[in-house]
Amino acid sequence: MSTTTCLMPKMALIVALGAACSPQADSFSRNLRKSEGALQCAKAAQAEASPLAALHLHLAQEQLLEAKRLYQAGKLQQAQSLLSRAEVDAQLALALVQEVAARAEADELTDRLVDLHAHVKGSATAEDDSTSDGDEVAP
Repeated sequence: MSTTTCLMPKMALIVALGAACSPQADSFSRNLRKSEGALQCAKAAQAEASPLAALHLHLAQEQLLEAKRLYQAGKLQQAQSLLSRAEVDAQLALALVQEVAARAEADELTDRLVDLHAHVKGSATAEDDSTSDGDEVAP
């Protein structure tokens, strides 16, 4: 066995350790945390309850898993790209859930406003009826 063959595994280990401590690895870790955080926010907001939000949540989860696999395979750029997509899909899932909640709240407020308007109009009509019974109200 030659010295070169013996050094190959050691060199691979040194390269792997160097890559793990590189700025790219730090960037990947930071982006991974951001993507995972966005995913947790979407889950906490119950993105599974909305079909479209659930789709984007699922896409984010799949992209996150694939990004980890690519990173371990040494394909950092592709992994970073998928992490970005995962974060955006998770954020979109959250936004879609928030939109559903905002629409529901707006619909509820609209219904309350219609009811209030009908009540006020009904009161005004009843007032008009009581004054039109032949009793003129002096100015």
